[in-house]
Amino acid sequence: MDTELTIQQVASLTGLNVHTLRYYERNGLLKPVPRAANGHRRYSSVDIASIEFLTKLRMTGMPIRHMQKFAKLMRKIPKAQLAIAEKYWKATSLKYYNTWKNFTAI
Repeated sequence: MDTELTIQQVASLTGLNVHTLRYYERNGLLKPVPRAANGHRRYSSVDIASIEFLTKLRMTGMPIRHMQKFAKLMRKIPKAQLAIAEKYWKATSLKYYNTWKNFTAI
């Protein structure tokens, strides 16, 4: 059986605060998180994996609006995530490469 964690436990585990976790759910980055009988969120390992993935996307500098599109596609067409990630990675890599190239020329 999958272990269920509270929002506070997930915040501690992921390094995000509870407001960010609620924001991700409210804005469609996460699918609606199941609730316990008392109404409190209960996160599964699948939810945590999604949160960790979103955190990595955010660390690349991806804007929230792009993350929302990405999350929507992930739920509809799982293979689409690879194509989008690859496209974004290439664009980001080129940007950082050009920045590095400029710094080395100085």
